[in-house]
Amino acid sequence: MSSQEKKPILVKSLLMIFPLGIIIGIVVAMYLYFYWERQDDEAQELYQNVEMTQESFADRVNKLHSMVGERKLTGEQTQKGMRSASAMVQGELGPNNVGYVIHEDDGFTQGGLIWKGTWVNVEGRVDKKQVVVVAASLQGDGKLGDSSVVASLVALARQLSGQMPEHTIRIGFAACADDQLADWVRKDIIANDEKLIGIVQLTTMAQMPEDISKWSASSANERDQQWADFLINNGQRPDVAGEAPVVTLSHAVFVENGWGAHEPARYHDCLLVMKQLKAMLLKAAR
Repeated sequence: MSSQEKKPILVKSLLMIFPLGIIIGIVVAMYLYFYWERQDDEAQELYQNVEMTQESFADRVNKLHSMVGERKLTGEQTQKGMRSASAMVQGELGPNNVGYVIHEDDGFTQGGLIWKGTWVNVEGRVDKKQVVVVAASLQGDGKLGDSSVVASLVALARQLSGQMPEHTIRIGFAACADDQLADWVRKDIIANDEKLIGIVQLTTMAQMPEDISKWSASSANERDQQWADFLINNGQRPDVAGEAPVVTLSHAVFVENGWGAHEPARYHDCLLVMKQLKAMLLKAAR
């Protein structure tokens, strides 16, 4: 057969194969499209399932208040409360529940026992080595206002599960007291190769404010105040150079005398307040 006769056969073969290739390509594309749609649906369903409902949040607050009680580093009963609160947090957020990896610091000794703080990470998708930290102390008097702080931070961790911030959001539960939180973050839970963007400390509020809808911010200097203004009021972000800024945040939902007859509404309000804090942290992690 001459080369001239072979060319029409080759062309005919290619013309037969080409449409078949298009069909196969379309089938593969449709399979991948519906596969990833199903994966997205499953991820969204999982995300919705890990968010804390008002009923489950009320259960956590009341367990911390009624069953765990006062949580301190000295005294047999209050030490038991600390251990119970820590176990509750780890069980709630760990691999067998929400799915976070639980990290622990090296710990310190007090009252004859070793105490370790824990944290979980919502890992950054752009630069996971830049970290925003929100933290609270596990120590407390066991009252409803205090118990709601710990339970709210757990609820926040659940709300953030499945999110993909640009930088890492670290959620810490410290064994140290409130006034040692910033030092704990800087010395114990930030690695040498990580850059700390800023710290948010969550705590109770002593007295009911005039405006119960607003956050209360406590800052030590102008830079920290700028950090608070950036988070709460969409002000200018502080310069990333220098030591990371710190703000202590609280809210009317964490005032002990604000519970009482308002207890059912407080559970709902705490979850709404954590959604506000979630938005602040996602903004800070950009």
